[in-house]
Amino acid sequence: MKNNYKIIDDVISISYQNLIENEFNSNNFPYYFNDTINNNIEDNIYTDKRITDAYGLSHIIYNCETKLINSNYYFLVLPILFSLEEKINIQIKEIKRIRVRRTTQNPNHNLEKFNPPHVDLAELEPYYSLVYYVEDSDGDTILFNKEYKNNEVFKSDNEKILFRIPPKKGRGLFFKGKIYHSGNCPVKYIKRTIINFDFSIK
Repeated sequence: MKNNYKIIDDVISISYQNLIENEFNSNNFPYYFNDTINNNIEDNIYTDKRITDAYGLSHIIYNCETKLINSNYYFLVLPILFSLEEKINIQIKEIKRIRVRRTTQNPNHNLEKFNPPHVDLAELEPYYSLVYYVEDSDGDTILFNKEYKNNEVFKSDNEKILFRIPPKKGRGLFFKGKIYHSGNCPVKYIKRTIINFDFSIK
């Protein structure tokens, strides 16, 4: 896995991509409002003027705290992980969390900015993450050249951006979960929707 990440385009079939997109864009899909991207962010990370701490919508499918299925959509998204296993020759040991995340356009945001850098599950043992892009959009996912260690303070303005990946329908971004990363608000598109999987592998 080059540089601790791997891009997999068309991680599932086109037909399945369309099914996922249609379900998550349905008026019946239950999104929940969050007034901040990351509730655990350190205050001093905002010294970086490129950060937009935007509101967003989310839906927890599998809860890492209760280790329970939290959504009727669990079995809809699970084949994405099965396909990932086959595509990159891994075997998933345990699912930690599955979450749908949607951001929308935000005033004063542009494509040089990004949402607060974070790691999904800081206190867990080593794990991996998959960001699956539900639809074409803009607003790159950004990986920083820094891994989480022992509650140390992370300042993105002091760290190098390792990689930026544009959202593309059906694309998966697989990376080590301890790498600091950030999502983004769309600028040209009205919404940006991802499914975020966290899991350990054998």
